[in-house]
Amino acid sequence: MALVESSTDLDLLLKLDHSQKITPKRLINSFKKAEDGQQTLSPSLSSIHSQMIAIGGSIGTGLFIGTSQSLSLGGPASLLISYLFVGVMIYTTIQSLGELAVNFPLPGTFSIFSARFIDPSWGFTIGWNYCLQWLVCLPMELSAIVMTVNYWEWGQKISNAIIISAVFLLVVVINLLNVKVFGAVEVFSSCIKIFAVLSFILIAIVLVGIQNTNPEAINYWKTPGPFNNNFKGLATVLINACFSFAGTEMIGLTAAESKNVHLQLPKSTRQIFWRILVFYLITLTLVGLLVPYNDINLTKNSSPFVIALAKTNLNFIPHMMNSVILVSLISVANASIYCSSRTFVSLSNQQLAPKCFGYIDRKGRPIISILIAYSSGALAYISCISQKGANELFKWLLAMSALSSVFTWLSISLCHIRFRKALKVQNRSIEELSYKSQTGIIGSYIGLVSNCLILVVQFYIALYPIGLNSTKPQIVPFLNNYLAVLVNLLFFIGHKLYRYIIDRKLNTFVKLSEIDLDTGKDLRNAGDVEELKLMIKEEEEVRRSRKWYKRAWKIWC
Repeated sequence: MALVESSTDLDLLLKLDHSQKITPKRLINSFKKAEDGQQTLSPSLSSIHSQMIAIGGSIGTGLFIGTSQSLSLGGPASLLISYLFVGVMIYTTIQSLGELAVNFPLPGTFSIFSARFIDPSWGFTIGWNYCLQWLVCLPMELSAIVMTVNYWEWGQKISNAIIISAVFLLVVVINLLNVKVFGAVEVFSSCIKIFAVLSFILIAIVLVGIQNTNPEAINYWKTPGPFNNNFKGLATVLINACFSFAGTEMIGLTAAESKNVHLQLPKSTRQIFWRILVFYLITLTLVGLLVPYNDINLTKNSSPFVIALAKTNLNFIPHMMNSVILVSLISVANASIYCSSRTFVSLSNQQLAPKCFGYIDRKGRPIISILIAYSSGALAYISCISQKGANELFKWLLAMSALSSVFTWLSISLCHIRFRKALKVQNRSIEELSYKSQTGIIGSYIGLVSNCLILVVQFYIALYPIGLNSTKPQIVPFLNNYLAVLVNLLFFIGHKLYRYIIDRKLNTFVKLSEIDLDTGKDLRNAGDVEELKLMIKEEEEVRRSRKWYKRAWKIWC
């Protein structure tokens, strides 16, 4: 918790003279409301923070554990096809987000962009949709942490309530400290996850090589085969791939708290390419070569990484991977408070949530929003009372946010399309932008169509899931898997009706000629647009003066 009024809390605490005393009054003052003109989030995230959040943001249980179900239901070929499809979609979407967030570094970017470039009711829907996604995520992760700790014998001797409380307290303290502490924690967890993935790749390559030199070795692409459950298997894995990539868009939320957003965020968005290639496609290719889709351990939600590495006959491997999974879970729980609290601030600023949600103290912390986000974690204690009741509750909570990432990505692509069209209609040039998407408006169309296709596929799988009567629609599975769509429709229609009652008119899509292209725009301290264009031109000349291989490297890194 912050104890001094400087933005560099931890550094100053280390330098304080022992004779100095931190009084309770100074502690209380740090939580007082920021003065007028200073009520903004603290821009303290450095370049390394943004890059590591981008690299490690979506490497978690979706990859380490969730792929077990995907491999079991779809087979190795479905795994690669689905993750490649979603990977391309994510790359184009994050490029679109990068252009918008760099030029408009605002807190809670998704809801602001949706309200400004599409429709106020859609902005309300996307904002609360994203909040629900992360609010539900916190108790889910806390419950998963209990199961992860119980893997060890010493963990089984500790009360579940104590484990939940300890992690609960840890993540709220991290978020109440300076935002640099949050960034440091994400850097630490990302380094561990990256090290784990790279270690797996090296070991797996050796195992594949040994397997191929053995004439009696089984080629799992032939036996039991590359696909399982035909199209249904492929469709199910496609949906699971979306859940694995959830959280990638989090780098857009860091824009408002980045020190040098026009340099940091573009580099972070370019790194998405390498993350998709290395952390997903290469690792999943190796997993498919080492683990058959009919392995009995996959049905027990055992990590396919652990199953593959068990072939090394090294007893410490399962413990090492379980430790990595534990760090990943804590990281996601930590990020859930950050993401939901920043979105609350954005909704409050747009008058789409109570005004108190936008309260920011003298340290630039959204205290009220952090505490509200923190309170959702109390649901995890239900698992200490009744595990069966907790499983049922969490199943429906998860259903409410299951497709929220797809809606967020779809909205980002549509925002970018309308932003570019508004520039054209209002006779504005894209040359005035601090950063332009590498995939352009074509990439946004690819992202938009891909997300719509995923919603259609999910509708089919929700009605006719694998393992049940395929000739009749299944209502309960449909609600479990498609409830998020119904919730978002309720939000959208409800806000439309509310505005109609208040304004006595039905608001519609914002006209391209009326879209605000200036408020919140990052001019990088330039006096006007012409000065900004000159700065961008100078940067372009510097890039062109580099060696060809350095220019090629900068395109992707």
